[in-house]
Amino acid sequence: MRRLYFLALPVAFLAASCSAPQSREFYINAVNTEEQPIQAVIYVDDDVLLNQKNEPIRTPTNVKLTFEPDDDGLRRIKVSTRAVVVDADGKVTYGLREGEASPYIEEPRMVDPRDSKDQLFILRRNKDFVE
Repeated sequence: MRRLYFLALPVAFLAASCSAPQSREFYINAVNTEEQPIQAVIYVDDDVLLNQKNEPIRTPTNVKLTFEPDDDGLRRIKVSTRAVVVDADGKVTYGLREGEASPYIEEPRMVDPRDSKDQLFILRRNKDFVE
């Protein structure tokens, strides 16, 4: 009977680990179709990612995402980048607020904890954007 107890214990730990949130770090970068780096802010589940100073986090950077459990394992997270205009001091001056056009078209994706650590966003030019 004791053997069955030791077999049940790893199964219980496995079930518990599947139901706990998991954090994973991703490297997020944005380039245009000519593979040139562009200034972009990062959105997670439609909310802009902010640093400790309450400023938008810009690409390229490492971002830690926490995946919550759901019925199918772990919930995927919507991640996108939005190109912005930045001044000489590195402050976002245009493209962050709702209704402001972005120089490039956003392309959100659903990120899974098993996805590649490197998440490269290739953004196409927004032909309607006027500076």
